[in-house]
Amino acid sequence: VELPLRIVKRSLDEPIEPRDYVAFIGEGLRVLVVDDNEINRRFLGALLKRYQCVVQEVDSGWSALAACQQRDFDIVLMDVHMAGMDGMETSKRLKNGGTLSALTPVIAVSADVLKENQAGFAAAGIDGFLAKPLTEELLVMEFRRWFPERCRVTDTEKPTVKSLRRRQDNQIIDRDEGIRLAGGDESLWRESLVAFVNELPALVEKIRIAVHDGTIPFAREIVHRIDGGAAYVAAVALRRAAHELFRTCGAATGGEAHQRLQVLEYEYRRFRDQAHSVLATGGRD
Repeated sequence: VELPLRIVKRSLDEPIEPRDYVAFIGEGLRVLVVDDNEINRRFLGALLKRYQCVVQEVDSGWSALAACQQRDFDIVLMDVHMAGMDGMETSKRLKNGGTLSALTPVIAVSADVLKENQAGFAAAGIDGFLAKPLTEELLVMEFRRWFPERCRVTDTEKPTVKSLRRRQDNQIIDRDEGIRLAGGDESLWRESLVAFVNELPALVEKIRIAVHDGTIPFAREIVHRIDGGAAYVAAVALRRAAHELFRTCGAATGGEAHQRLQVLEYEYRRFRDQAHSVLATGGRD
């Protein structure tokens, strides 16, 4: 099936039209996913392939630029905080470097929702913004801004994104929310949970060493990986602890970083134990 593609430059702040797109046709849409976190890439890739998009995943800014030299993509989903060349610099080089995808819309995917930072995205040539954790609803809502021809429209009601329900302060894993974020695919959520549990010990150890050695910027890069992974598997308490440590590392205050690290380690142990229980029983701990 060939559908005409009409790329229209749109503002980051442009409101979504009050129409209900009941279906998105992704068949043949060429999507580049750029993220240095394997769990995030697999999660996004699985959602996109469900819509029959043609997906290529890369793990760095340099790999993204190389891919865009070889292939013309319809849209790029770009993680902002990556080790080495971050998403901002990658987007600048992609737009100004004469690649095949120089005119392709680049959508930032980040937990960094501050308004002033979003203004920086536009200056870097980024065309849109999606906040982590990225849900299927949010993904389709953004895609319909760029590819309205691929949406079937009805006159029913204005679409709304299901808001996150209030969580208890002591909640460790929100299983229902994790499955919802995975587009209702429990097997995808469980696979992501397994992968996240397996990579966490090494990540926590790297953070511990970096904080004690005073290499706070490096610690911040690793904390960002935990923050992103925890968001996608709905590890509520661990994500909250990672987010606070990420903010603290940004302020470069070593003493407070040690305190936040202790909280992160505590929440890591709680998450690890409950994740093992959930994976072993398939229950709703």
